[in-house]
Amino acid sequence: MKTKLFFLTVVLLIAGKNLAQSSRAYYVMDKLKQLNGFFQQPVNRHPAGTGYTLDSIVHQNYDAGTSSYVISTHDVYSYDNDFHNTEWIAGLWNGNAYDQNYKEEYFYTNDGKISEINVYSDQNGTLAPESKAIYNYNNDGQLSEMIVQNYNNGQFENDEKLEFLYNQSTDVYPNQILAYEWSGGNWQYLGKVDITYSTSGYGYTEMIFYQYNNNSWEKTMKFVRTYDSNGRLTEELHKVWAANVWIDVEKKLLTYNTQNGNLETTVETYDLTSGSPSIQNRIFFVLDAQQNLLQEDRYRLDNSGQNLIGDVRYLYTYNTNDVVMEKFNWDTQSGDWETDSLYKEIYTYDMSIDKNDLILPFRESNQLFDVGSLFDDDPVPDYDIYHHKITSKETFNRASASGNWEPDKKSLFYYDQVTAVEEYNLIPVKVFPNPFNDNIRFEVEAEEFDVNIYGLDGKLLYQNKQRNDEDINLGFLNKGIYIYKIKTDKGIVTGQVIKN
Repeated sequence: MKTKLFFLTVVLLIAGKNLAQSSRAYYVMDKLKQLNGFFQQPVNRHPAGTGYTLDSIVHQNYDAGTSSYVISTHDVYSYDNDFHNTEWIAGLWNGNAYDQNYKEEYFYTNDGKISEINVYSDQNGTLAPESKAIYNYNNDGQLSEMIVQNYNNGQFENDEKLEFLYNQSTDVYPNQILAYEWSGGNWQYLGKVDITYSTSGYGYTEMIFYQYNNNSWEKTMKFVRTYDSNGRLTEELHKVWAANVWIDVEKKLLTYNTQNGNLETTVETYDLTSGSPSIQNRIFFVLDAQQNLLQEDRYRLDNSGQNLIGDVRYLYTYNTNDVVMEKFNWDTQSGDWETDSLYKEIYTYDMSIDKNDLILPFRESNQLFDVGSLFDDDPVPDYDIYHHKITSKETFNRASASGNWEPDKKSLFYYDQVTAVEEYNLIPVKVFPNPFNDNIRFEVEAEEFDVNIYGLDGKLLYQNKQRNDEDINLGFLNKGIYIYKIKTDKGIVTGQVIKN
């Protein structure tokens, strides 16, 4: 995602630039899933009373030589007055400070819809413009257009465009998507998708892909979906257009079963090109009554291409303050899953703060990357790490010799507690020296401002009113990384400082 905006490939793949039509259509499905949130109404990000903005994530690698974690990268987020995420900056730790190597800026309409995304990347040690996406809406508030521009020779140039058409002004999702490329100073057709939806509101029932060739539209592929009376997907059929007829090429069958209060779902994919259905893979997953993912088993064809064998298994354990995910491989000798997992992740939470109290950045929010998307072609729900206030994620590998768990990576999540009256403006602030020994100074455009210093565990360590010409003595702090929060009458800004 950091080399080009994720949605650029929608246009490329609809049009079929040097890609097989089947791969093109499958990939389009994934991109429509990612775009799902752009068709939804914006979410009011004003918390009811107190909320928590996710301000930064610090990523660390484990150093076995020193038996300690070493900082590798971080992600820092900023918000506007309405708690919309306005900026994401990724930085690489150089041993003393973070070198910024990637940035995204987000802009919104007056009613809270995303209007523009600007991407910057590291070019010779400096963040420089790379690309942007512009989102336009019609008078009914529906997403009508997405234009992608690339930065070349000091200016932005048109590259690709998607146009969204609706049957009715009240429709949430488009019934047709047109794709264009910029060529010769004009927008040229590349491809289109026609979408038909279930009258019962279950999802789409038919999706037909076209390519533009010799001034006419040519059918390429079609997806057809069937649902049961509960609105659950039971079949998905993939067809290709050849010799003026639709030919079945692949089918997915979904079956559901309730066992001990849990919902068990099996998804099987069949190849239909050989005359008789030939199974290609199987997914089995289990959800509990609260829709928590408990188990996911994936099977694939063996080397002979005739029999299904296990590929990977994920098991989730929900404890009081953490969730453990363990990954298991298939034992070919026993023909069953291995009893010892080789990899695990531990997510630790503050369970007193649920998802409704979190104000999440653009890229972290499931509101824009909706796991329940109308266009989702993988029915296994993603594990939502933000079901409560996550504080850390740790990964471990099992040592082959000892069988013990060895730390691998750790991510720490930092938040700021805010209320609806606080305003997150990007006020300029100078911090020097940083890193510091004992004294540090903050300079902002205000005669007086509030300074809070927090530890990485979120504990408040220093609080005072400050002036620009005053040093702050933090000699009592231990060596390490700390979070500062500056508040003026113009807004709030947070960041990190390092004590030598």
